[in-house]
Amino acid sequence: MKKKLLLILVLGIIFSCQKDDFLNNGIEENTTVQKIESKADLNELIINALQQGRHFKWNELGTDDLWAAIELSNYQVNVFWSMDTQNSKEALDIESIILKDESGATKSDSPILEVSKTLNYLTSEIKSKKTLIDLLESEQVEYIEPLYEMISEEEYMQLAQQDIGGFEEKERDLNFENKGIFNVASDPSFLNSGIDIAWNRGYDGKGITVGVIDNGPQKSHPLFGEGITSNTITNKITGETYQRSIDKQGFFKDNPFAFWSGWDGNYETGFSPTSTHSTAMLNHIGGAPNDLHFSNNGNQFWGTGVAYGANLVSIRSSRTVFIGLLSSRIGVKKAFEYMLEKPDVKIISMSQGLVFWDEGIARAIRENKKKGKLIFCAGGTFPGIVFAGLNIVFEDFNKSSITLFPAKMEEVISVTGVNSSNTWCENCFGNADFVTEFTGDKSSNDGGSSSVATISVAGMAALIWGTNPNMSANDVFGKLRSLSENPSRRHPNFGYGRIDMSKFNDDVLKQTFISLKGSNTKFVSSENGERAMKCNRNSMGSWEKFELVKLADGKYALKGNNGKYVSSENGERAMQCNRLTIGPWEKFELIEQAGGKVALKGSNGKYVSSENGYTSMRCNRSSLGSWERFTLSKLD
Repeated sequence: MKKKLLLILVLGIIFSCQKDDFLNNGIEENTTVQKIESKADLNELIINALQQGRHFKWNELGTDDLWAAIELSNYQVNVFWSMDTQNSKEALDIESIILKDESGATKSDSPILEVSKTLNYLTSEIKSKKTLIDLLESEQVEYIEPLYEMISEEEYMQLAQQDIGGFEEKERDLNFENKGIFNVASDPSFLNSGIDIAWNRGYDGKGITVGVIDNGPQKSHPLFGEGITSNTITNKITGETYQRSIDKQGFFKDNPFAFWSGWDGNYETGFSPTSTHSTAMLNHIGGAPNDLHFSNNGNQFWGTGVAYGANLVSIRSSRTVFIGLLSSRIGVKKAFEYMLEKPDVKIISMSQGLVFWDEGIARAIRENKKKGKLIFCAGGTFPGIVFAGLNIVFEDFNKSSITLFPAKMEEVISVTGVNSSNTWCENCFGNADFVTEFTGDKSSNDGGSSSVATISVAGMAALIWGTNPNMSANDVFGKLRSLSENPSRRHPNFGYGRIDMSKFNDDVLKQTFISLKGSNTKFVSSENGERAMKCNRNSMGSWEKFELVKLADGKYALKGNNGKYVSSENGERAMQCNRLTIGPWEKFELIEQAGGKVALKGSNGKYVSSENGYTSMRCNRSSLGSWERFTLSKLD
């Protein structure tokens, strides 16, 4: 490709993709006086922060400079209030400030463009500095974020269009062969990670849904293209054949505000059917072990993916992997918001990144984390060339100090690529939680470095989770750590190191359903999670049946017919069957007793009592009596 296109992609392709929380209790002005007069001044602040190993945040600016940044952002801002509140009072108060100060604003011509009740922010135009001052002084406002672009969409497209002609000419060459074949079984990154051994043990990621946020699959791809909503998968070892789902969505449009009233349905992307970044990522995690690996002209589409049986949700968040553009940042935020509404998505992988903080994306990530999802992001990749017009020489950066947003967030698992010598690959950087080796022809522009490393580790997590879908995200992360080079002592740059899936040999667990009967000969009831549990049922119905879930640490969880887990409540109150995920309070030791009975011991070290059916059950007994012994019967 021509250098000019590479130059403009440095903040995106380049950043293929802090662990500091954004705990902001008000707008604090930086004591350092800045003077922002141009985009060059603001870009310099952003890059200086990156060189110092942190992400630039807008609360570093004083009022004058923040207003200058808003002027450079077409007067568009996001205004955030606390996530601790669930009512609309804060939004109404902030709206009233804006509508009062912005002269000429009416309900039919409002400066307010969007209000997010999910992430507690609104997007607005503000053209009066007084509005900014009033917002800064408001107790309701937690953070103000100009919708700033280091390079505008128009500048980007003007430069990109200059290179498309040459790229299309290359595509018309019938002898052109895509060399980016990095997930065939003989790939060193697979062999060094033990992926092939995990496959040989029958692991395929079946039943786990992975969300891939990127620039969308190519339209003609035989596994992920137009009209495809599922694939037939055959396990490489057991021969089991089943359907895995493919959900394709898109949240990118040239005009970022236009699609808020409707989206045109375009989830595909890319100038070339063999070069899209997202297609490479989807193949690398979900390429199926069958004959559908070739395009019409014989170009290979890559081989078997790490978790080839996993369900996939592919979201187009951007035109390319460059998410510095406002349209792409909004697309990424909305992609994470979509994942919030998908309880089946257990893993999210994003091989994209940004050089400054975006609070909307950060909030969406935190909310996904709260829902028990694992989120993997690329630490960073760059070709070491100057970003057009910004005089940034990334090869001068300290690789250990640069980690892109959002990979540096506490809620995110960051991944980057390394060489066999355990040094950063040529184009990689980032202080990571895990690393992998990667291969691939960089000239094919189809992914590599941190991008492939990230999606690979997400695939490994899917292989583990697929053996027991009832594991928690913490359980899976703990298993990844236990399989890594540095499970107990994190390296300052490479985290827990490489993961060796050959060490993973857990049996695929089958569902086991049980009933529990107390010494009063009555059955334990989940009460459908609507009230505290009791041991007082004369007969067994659906509320008296539980799934016994064996966990990776040898403990068990009890899942009611309502799909929720039994909690010991740590012995502080009556037990409930209303938990969406498994934490310490939802884990029990099963201790065999005489006469074929069992006792259940909570994480507080106390035993579960039936209370003989008189009152609600509790987990607060220090010793075992008849009320703390149960008959466990397996059900067909």
